[in-house]
Amino acid sequence: MTHLLIKNLAHAIIGEYTPENIPALYKELTTQHHINNPHTIKLIRILKDVLTCGANTNVGDKVIYSNPGNGYQSDQEKCKKHLQLGEIYTVSQMTVGGTHTVLHLEEVPECSCGFNSVNFQLA
Repeated sequence: MTHLLIKNLAHAIIGEYTPENIPALYKELTTQHHINNPHTIKLIRILKDVLTCGANTNVGDKVIYSNPGNGYQSDQEKCKKHLQLGEIYTVSQMTVGGTHTVLHLEEVPECSCGFNSVNFQLA
């Protein structure tokens, strides 16, 4: 079963899955049956990056603030202070780190430290 999930994940990453299909794959990966498999845990981390705006985001991309409950509490508070849920923003700069990606937004220049990408999805 894990081989089929890896194949499905690979298809999701290369674009053969539509955004509507990817959440179903994520749900399948996170079922109790698979969650204890170390390979599945790694796949879940990769898929979370596909579902949110991670390393697959580029400068100039439009993103939607859509995931207010993601990230650390400080990420959530910063978003709440500066952003409107459901609004579209333009990525002006991004920094890909070891554990997260920081997005800087054209529409919010006053927030120089940027926002955690897990709080957004591609528009």
